[in-house]
Amino acid sequence: MLLRETLLAVLDQPAVPPALAGELQRHRQPTWNRSQQQSHALVLTGVRRCGKSTLQGQIRQTVKGKAVTLNLEDTRLYGLGPEDFAPLLALLEEHHPDASIYLDEVQEVPEWQRLVRALLDKGRRVCLTGSNASLLGRELGSKLTGRHLSHEVYPFSYREFLEFTAQQPGAASLQKYLARGGFAAALSAGAEQGAVLLRELLRDVVQRDIVSRHALRASRPLMTLMLHLLAHTGQPLSLQSLAKGLALPSVAQTGRMIEYLQDAWLLLAVPRYSTKFKQRVVSPPKY
Repeated sequence: MLLRETLLAVLDQPAVPPALAGELQRHRQPTWNRSQQQSHALVLTGVRRCGKSTLQGQIRQTVKGKAVTLNLEDTRLYGLGPEDFAPLLALLEEHHPDASIYLDEVQEVPEWQRLVRALLDKGRRVCLTGSNASLLGRELGSKLTGRHLSHEVYPFSYREFLEFTAQQPGAASLQKYLARGGFAAALSAGAEQGAVLLRELLRDVVQRDIVSRHALRASRPLMTLMLHLLAHTGQPLSLQSLAKGLALPSVAQTGRMIEYLQDAWLLLAVPRYSTKFKQRVVSPPKY
């Protein structure tokens, strides 16, 4: 259980993080009108480092009134759990009675949905971010039914890439976008260092959002499958051919690993278009 002084120190952080100054305004903003703010939690989901926290900070600046942000990856909050929710709520009522609450990386706290529900029941405005789609989808569906609005956040679009890098639209800038991607940190670091950051980000997502979460004994089959799928973007692939061609343990395990990769936002599945439902379900998708 965390100390009262620790919780109070975290709650009394500066109102507006300095790092938000000059950040690019995202073109796809979530819809969260005044009537919904105190009845529905706004949930920002997406892959790590795609800009969820920055977007959350921008939303915070547009909502009038006092606000409190809790970065749940803060080392001071390590070990935060259900036993700390009551003291945390009491401190909020005592020191920040009318503040909106912004929770960053909620998947770091067990049973976080109970805290969100309690805040909503007290009439608080709640905005939260999370990096794992499966976690958010399953737990929001069971604990916050009808009490949340989801907004998917992606790395920069090509248009946002042009604004961020001050380039003109054309073949040259499009080729750079395809090569370097839309992660702000990687774009700010330069081509060579940016490539290093992207590789490290990929490893972090695999280890933290997949291997650790699902208690996988080995990460090599997962990495092999992921790199193969990324190298064959847009090609229809069946589970049987993947399992056999990559010497993976089984078709069932291959299917589960693909689900894990999609949950962590590393892959998007595109089903075959057909007017017949059966063909859409049976035909192998592209990734």
